[in-house]
Amino acid sequence: MTGGEIIAFAGVLSTLAATIFTQWWQRRGERERSAERREQQQAERWLDYRLDVYVRFMRGADDCWRAVRGRLNQLGNLAVPEGAEEVERAEIDLGETSATAGLVACADALAEMRLVAPSDVIHPATLFLETVRELEYFTALSSIHAPVPGVDPSEGFQQQTEAMHESATAVLGAMRADMSASPADLDGLGNIDPTIYGC
Repeated sequence: MTGGEIIAFAGVLSTLAATIFTQWWQRRGERERSAERREQQQAERWLDYRLDVYVRFMRGADDCWRAVRGRLNQLGNLAVPEGAEEVERAEIDLGETSATAGLVACADALAEMRLVAPSDVIHPATLFLETVRELEYFTALSSIHAPVPGVDPSEGFQQQTEAMHESATAVLGAMRADMSASPADLDGLGNIDPTIYGC
């Protein structure tokens, strides 16, 4: 082999090596971008799923609040004046004011939240659910017993309704913090009737 052939052969080899290295480098970059894209899509999927669970919980919480508020209004209507002689048994259709549907929706969403949400959200959501269950139980008991003259049957539940309202507000704040939504953004969790958090 002459010197010119060796130089030509080295040139071909170096061109081939540069081509192979360039192809390998490009494929490596594509693999990295593809992996980043997959991770981002998976993170967005989890975020969307968490948002859906949060919205379902808050809709159930709103249903619970409406039911409890309706039950308390009915109890207030059963108050008997101080001088009443005959006291009749209270007649309330518990089905119309039952918070059961809202409780079930909240409990289902909470079960899913335990899989995907941080404890900062789960703890106040659990407190809210416990408070609503307590209110549902005791208002149901109050509604089936004969009212005491001069006592408003709905009066004893102020502390529990305040606790329910506070825990619902805490849940919403924790959800917004988890989703990085602005606390002033009332629509940050979707189209929810905001009666539960007093807006």
